[in-house]
Amino acid sequence: PFGVNHGVELHKDVVEYAREKLDDFIKNSDSFDKFEFCEPVFVVGNCLEISTDSHQYDRIYCGAGVQKDHENYMKVLLKIGGILVMPIEDQLTQITRTGQCTWESKNILAVSFAPLVQQSRADGEKPDTVQLR
Repeated sequence: PFGVNHGVELHKDVVEYAREKLDDFIKNSDSFDKFEFCEPVFVVGNCLEISTDSHQYDRIYCGAGVQKDHENYMKVLLKIGGILVMPIEDQLTQITRTGQCTWESKNILAVSFAPLVQQSRADGEKPDTVQLR
């Protein structure tokens, strides 16, 4: 109940579906415990545009292929001791932040994921920043 749980999704219809399923779970699950459940907040946006003053997280899962040039961007979202699981270069990879500027990586298994979508923008146009609270 004291944690932060964000879900960032590019497609509005997917966020609406997630909210519906969350409501169903809360209302109908026999195993739901409001004192032990950190309710997710779903946000429509691109995870590659998360505000730089955002939270750092204990756990991150990315459900789309991360291009190698975005690896460090994703890693700095972790708290020290945090774990990031993401597909990168056709490997599901677990990355643990071990210090301010150090990480340990372990390939878990070979995978094939669709890549993260990068916003296309005209020259000089600022991207839509994702605000997480």
